[in-house]
Amino acid sequence: MHRVFQSVSDLVTGLVEDASREHRIPMMEVEAPGVAPVTTVDPATTAMETAPTEAELLALPDELLSCCCEGLEVKSLVALELTCRRLRELVSSDTMRWRQAVKDKWGKAYNSDILDAAAVIAGGWKQLFAEKYDPERRQTTFVSPVKSEVAAILSVIKGTGPTVPHLKRVSNFPSSSPRAAPTTPPSPPYGTSPVCVTIPMPDNEPSPLSIVCCVDGSSSVTEEDFWAMKDFLRSLVSSLRESHPEAQLSLLQFNQTVKRELPALTPVGPAAMVAVQSMKQLMGSTDIEKPLATAGSILAAADDGGSGSGDKVILLLSDGQTHMEELAKSEAQVRKAAETCGARFYALGVGRDVDEDGLRRVAAGTLLPARSHLKPVQQGAYFTLRRQRSRR
Repeated sequence: MHRVFQSVSDLVTGLVEDASREHRIPMMEVEAPGVAPVTTVDPATTAMETAPTEAELLALPDELLSCCCEGLEVKSLVALELTCRRLRELVSSDTMRWRQAVKDKWGKAYNSDILDAAAVIAGGWKQLFAEKYDPERRQTTFVSPVKSEVAAILSVIKGTGPTVPHLKRVSNFPSSSPRAAPTTPPSPPYGTSPVCVTIPMPDNEPSPLSIVCCVDGSSSVTEEDFWAMKDFLRSLVSSLRESHPEAQLSLLQFNQTVKRELPALTPVGPAAMVAVQSMKQLMGSTDIEKPLATAGSILAAADDGGSGSGDKVILLLSDGQTHMEELAKSEAQVRKAAETCGARFYALGVGRDVDEDGLRRVAAGTLLPARSHLKPVQQGAYFTLRRQRSRR
């Protein structure tokens, strides 16, 4: 059986080389799928279908053909698409192959937690590969999430992502409380899922969404970085107005102090968009703990106001450039907000030199202690919003 697979694999490899020579396509020009060469077939392709090697290959079932393509690189897959209609359709629809290509290239680099959701939004793994490859092909200086990834991040923040059903957080209670713990299994541990501990929410129970955004306006953030943060917030407000018109938003900008751009939780209407648009960078040094403490107080006040059953989120947009002691205090503030009012937390890294490890540490503050039989679970995550591309 091994010899059979090896023989067929050799046929596939030979066919890829023949396709590249026949169509005179340089390998580097066909690395990105989804572009014009993928969908165009030279008239000579029809004649190739009668070649002995291709005839033997096309006699195999799709499942075996797919297995034979397993070891091919992306540029070889694209070249194989040019051979004939059947192989083009097979390669284009091979979800597992393109998923593996995306995971191999970007799974460990950034935003790996949302790749599955982004693939759904993009329309498939091949489409996501093409979308993410384009900035690299153009050799852009900064790494940023593509359009599908931004949409996925927004959906995770709102709790309505394509990979996550609309759920409600578990009600908070001390670990020493005699109250029975919920029997619903917890979400996967930190690093595999960006969502909080959840239980199904009844259809007739409202779940108002309250979000406090903490924006880094210190001098370590460039003008372009600050614009990128404002652009993301504009997208957030627009998205909330479409899907969660009942949501409320508060906006804080910070350096060594905290400026309340939108002091109280305000409906996501014109006032929220105006507050984002008119925000001017403060400059100065950085103190991440203070805005997180203020955000926790705002959400706690919302609990006291009778909206404790709602979903609460803290967003931190920063380069994370501060000292270790302050990161530890920031982590404690995030944990406090998670324990007292069930707040989810998301850090979005922005800057030329983002301290991604530090921001992940702050997000780890939402790793709540185990309750009864439940394992510790994460109610937060880190995402890259804009950082300088690593030099190779």
